[in-house]
Amino acid sequence: MNAFRPPVNRSPHAAAFTLIELLVVIAIIGILASMLLPALGSAKEKARRMYCMNNLRQVALSATLYADDDQDRYPRFAPSAAGTRNWPDLVFSYLGNAKSFKCMSDTNSPLTFGTGSARPGDAAPRSYIMNGWNDFIMTNGVPGSVGGNPINNNTNVLLSTQVVYPVDTVFFSEKAIDSPHYRMDDMDGDSYKELELGRHSRVSVGPNMNQGGSNHAMTDGSAIYFKYGKAFDPRNLWANTEWWRIGGAGVYP
Repeated sequence: MNAFRPPVNRSPHAAAFTLIELLVVIAIIGILASMLLPALGSAKEKARRMYCMNNLRQVALSATLYADDDQDRYPRFAPSAAGTRNWPDLVFSYLGNAKSFKCMSDTNSPLTFGTGSARPGDAAPRSYIMNGWNDFIMTNGVPGSVGGNPINNNTNVLLSTQVVYPVDTVFFSEKAIDSPHYRMDDMDGDSYKELELGRHSRVSVGPNMNQGGSNHAMTDGSAIYFKYGKAFDPRNLWANTEWWRIGGAGVYP
């Protein structure tokens, strides 16, 4: 038979934290939060970047499908005033979703020359810009120009079979949110300003913005993230002719 054990007299405050212990716990939580939050922010940005890359790849695939159905001709460009359908509307039926024209990292609606247009593709807010192929068109003496610059229009289009370096030639990339342009004219000398070279993984905002990187869809169907300016240097991957590719562009800020 067990001996009778009197109940232990416990103080009602025996299990409570002291002020010092509570402050230590709060400090530890703060340290852990400071370590985890940057990692969570980085993971969130990487997810946005991958979502953006997927949209860009879909846009490029739609343009390739368009070329397959149009005798290998890539979607044309046309002057905005002409009222002619531009590449976003030409590929829209293949894309099927205007939301794919927009990168998740663009918090505001990016501009487009097609704003207010009855053409759904041209009117959609657009984060992406297409290669203008100007170096190839000028080098090969293809007629047709707008504003003194060769342009890929109705009578002057690049064939998919004319891309010399499919793996290493940019098809589409991310444009500046305040740029309405449809194409990047490498021959203009300042059209790099229409691009967003550092939309993703930029660590600070200030006068020196040469940080981060951006997504690029290549003509072979692949998509690549290039750090700031690396699609221009050491080789200009926007160019389709060797002379313009070698040595890089050397014009971006």
